[in-house]
Amino acid sequence: MDFERAARFWDEKAAAEPLEQKMPRAELEAKLDAFLAAHQTLALATGSGDRLRCTLLEYLWYEGRIYIFTEGGHKFDGLARNARVAAAVYEPYAGMGRLASVQIAGTASVIDPESPTYRTLCAARGIGEAAFKALPTPLYLLEIRLAQVELLFSEFQKAGYSSRQHLAVKA
Repeated sequence: MDFERAARFWDEKAAAEPLEQKMPRAELEAKLDAFLAAHQTLALATGSGDRLRCTLLEYLWYEGRIYIFTEGGHKFDGLARNARVAAAVYEPYAGMGRLASVQIAGTASVIDPESPTYRTLCAARGIGEAAFKALPTPLYLLEIRLAQVELLFSEFQKAGYSSRQHLAVKA
């Protein structure tokens, strides 16, 4: 098996596409924003060394970042050593002509529970201060800053673009 050849498949395909098949950045950003705002569950991959973890989590898309309230778990084994994460948000498979997904590469950090950002996100998530204090365990708040995003939407082809688009996100 030639793993290197297989790994290059999408890179080579993208390099061979005419520029007119690349969607304008503003349209890609709008599609990304709308898609992430319309969903609430992602698969988050973390890892370091031999320890890998992929966890389904509820998220909040807020001001261009992904926020995740979590009680903890083995995802923090990887995050303690490696802040780089990958995530996927997608529609259930309904056929090749109806693909809709976003793959994300970014970095994660833990927001201080005493910070204004933490309180703002609690309010945005509908967690009141009394409810927060009544929780049996504290909730950690992860912030995911997007770096690279791949959007795969069959509908892009209807507009004359490639179904797979790449977006480097400005920090």
